Amino acid sequence: MNTSQKIFFTLLLILFSGSLFSSPEIAARKKGTLSGVVFDKLSNTPIEYANISLFSSADSLLIDGGITDINGGYSLSDVPYGSYYLFANFIGYKKSVINEIEISKETKNIELESIFLVATSEQLESVEITAEKNSVEYKIDKKVINVSQNINAAGGSAAEVLENVPSVNVDIEGNVTLRGSGEFTVLVDGRPSPLSSNDILKQIPASAIENIEIITNPSAKYDPDGTAGIINIIMKKNQTDGMNGIISLNGDSNSSFGGTANLNARKNKVNYFTNISFNNRTNIMESVNDRKTFFTDTTRFLTERTDRNQTTRPWRINSGLDYYISDKNFLTFSATIGGFGYYREFETKYETYTSPETSRNYSYSKNNFDVDGIYYAGSLTFEHKFDKEDTKLTFESTAWQWNGKNVQLSHQYDTDGKWGFLSNETNVRTTTRPTRNNIRAKLDFSTNIFEGKFETGLLTMVTGGGSNYAYSDYNFATDNWDEDLNKASDLDYYRAIYSAYASYNNKTKWFDYQLGIRLENTDRVITQKTTIDKYKLNLLNYYPTVHLSKQISKLQQVQLSYSKRIQRPQTYELYPYSDYSDKYNVSYGNPMLEPEDIHSYEMNYIITPKAMMISTGVYYRQTDNTKIMSQHINAANPDLMIVSYSNLDKTEALGVELNVNYYITKWATANVGGNFYSYKVSDAISANSNLTNSNKWDSRLNLTFNVKKQIRLQFLYIYQGPGVNGQGYQYENHMVNAAARYDFWKNKATISFNVQDVFATSKYESLVENDQFYSYFKMKPTSSIFRLSFSYRINNYKRRARDSNEYR
Repeated sequence: MNTSQKIFFTLLLILFSGSLFSSPEIAARKKGTLSGVVFDKLSNTPIEYANISLFSSADSLLIDGGITDINGGYSLSDVPYGSYYLFANFIGYKKSVINEIEISKETKNIELESIFLVATSEQLESVEITAEKNSVEYKIDKKVINVSQNINAAGGSAAEVLENVPSVNVDIEGNVTLRGSGEFTVLVDGRPSPLSSNDILKQIPASAIENIEIITNPSAKYDPDGTAGIINIIMKKNQTDGMNGIISLNGDSNSSFGGTANLNARKNKVNYFTNISFNNRTNIMESVNDRKTFFTDTTRFLTERTDRNQTTRPWRINSGLDYYISDKNFLTFSATIGGFGYYREFETKYETYTSPETSRNYSYSKNNFDVDGIYYAGSLTFEHKFDKEDTKLTFESTAWQWNGKNVQLSHQYDTDGKWGFLSNETNVRTTTRPTRNNIRAKLDFSTNIFEGKFETGLLTMVTGGGSNYAYSDYNFATDNWDEDLNKASDLDYYRAIYSAYASYNNKTKWFDYQLGIRLENTDRVITQKTTIDKYKLNLLNYYPTVHLSKQISKLQQVQLSYSKRIQRPQTYELYPYSDYSDKYNVSYGNPMLEPEDIHSYEMNYIITPKAMMISTGVYYRQTDNTKIMSQHINAANPDLMIVSYSNLDKTEALGVELNVNYYITKWATANVGGNFYSYKVSDAISANSNLTNSNKWDSRLNLTFNVKKQIRLQFLYIYQGPGVNGQGYQYENHMVNAAARYDFWKNKATISFNVQDVFATSKYESLVENDQFYSYFKMKPTSSIFRLSFSYRINNYKRRARDSNEYR
């Protein structure tokens, strides 16, 4: 057992040991049981993970407690005869109490009346009762982000929703990191997506999302992929009889525009749903890169000044049906077609010289990168409930295919000092045709055993495809593109994953627990057809999970968890061919790149005093075989920077999180969050062994004001502190966003206006420095962005009662 594991299990012992010495005489006198159900008063839907606390009427001592299940139900067994009162509460809701409960020989098995909890925002309104949820809700194993509460993200993407989420950072280009790591898994309605994690977050519009779940320590039931955990996007869908839906349109000052339509039609046992979205989103930026290369007694200098114009144009059509065959059988089928278009145009001015100085050279490059592709996906889910209570079998299958084409054109010219074109024009074209196919089949079974819940399942996932790469130079004499076969590549990719899991959760008098184990075998083969080289990897591994929680009092709860996870390389990181962006920069993959192994420990403390919700947590994450994107100079051509991927020995992150929701008045709320962590990089694998330590923190403040019944204002401040990354240093970044929302036409329509980066302070700035080179990079948007969005609800569209837990 290593040091971190010893610390973790010592904490468990301290937390629960005091309860192990309870009087055996009390246990012997327990005779009765209490049960009931907890509902949300507004929606009339069950509340999962609500806290139940039973107190003695004589001395107000806590006798027993627990949490509700997926159906809002709870059961307290072996309760001694006596008089009691029972509290039910959940974060963001007003507490409710049932008094005068008597357990006796005559009334020893009592089913209490249903409890209906009222949202805290409702209790603050003495006259007007609103239906607003908390922006962040905490459950035993995840954070739930209610997208409707984030008006700063209106008209934006899922990535912009995550700007105001605890544990998450979003950089200037919309790339997301979870607890400092860019390696995480994104699910859509509990299922994997054909796109990469950051691509799908940039593609899905906020208006099509009901909520987002942040799962930092998933149970064994989930796939173990993702260093930092899972982000699960729950799409909007409704299930009321008749026709209903929501339509949204948006545009901004960067010439971005888009729209979504969510439509539902239900009659009797069948619900038909369709989601259509298209977005054309433009980012205009400028960047600076200053590089020094050290060789012998000569220092080489390279400066780059680049104007960047990037446009994403994703579109997606998803349609399907839910069919309630009977009370015990449920079927969902859906089909999706979509594309992720991306266009990037860089115009760069270069200046090179040496010290001692010889002469200065100037050049200009125009680089166009165009990505186009289409994907198809289909999924089928069948659920059967057995006669035995809480026993069900679920089968889920998904298949998708992706076909793409990436074309990069680089036009380069020698210039004079004023950037006037000279001769020596060179044009380079690279063309990549990636293909991927995926088949996934999953079988889950759950039942009650020994008053607890047992779950088990099997998963098979097979991924195939490849990538054809061509490099061509333009021949001005013949007016043709001449392909360089020495740089060509034709690859096949195959990966098969077979896994099985089992988990069991139950509760004792002292704490609730969930234990799980997952076994997985992975086969991976990359074949370079041009050279007949094969790169093989076979792994057999296990992934344990432990979740524990203790209800300390009616206001306080402690949660502890551990999980082992894996982060597999992206396919483009494995492909060994070179990607030439210009004569100064080249990148290539590493087919021998190994997956990362992650050990994640977490402890959370949640308290709900009056008009507040406070969550604080401590986490430790050790990542073995850490993957980094490294830079080095080509010794034969000192002006050429090479970017590649490799494995480090390990990285460690020890952090503390704090999040507070405070209801200041009935018309104002504040959400304050922060994350501080210590990051350590150990590189014992490479010949140049090193050890790097860094402390880094980020924070955010979100203020929401209900000016009138129909008008809301929101202000968001985000700060990201400085710190090290895999190879260098990243500077601080901060920005302010503001938004206003107005509901009209009897709440059927909403118009939102928001300003992103009000004071134009956002930037990305980094530095890499070693004995080979010095490289400083800075990227900044040209201006603040103003966005206007409009939504219209058809027939009072609301989310269907069957919530996100259906995909767990």
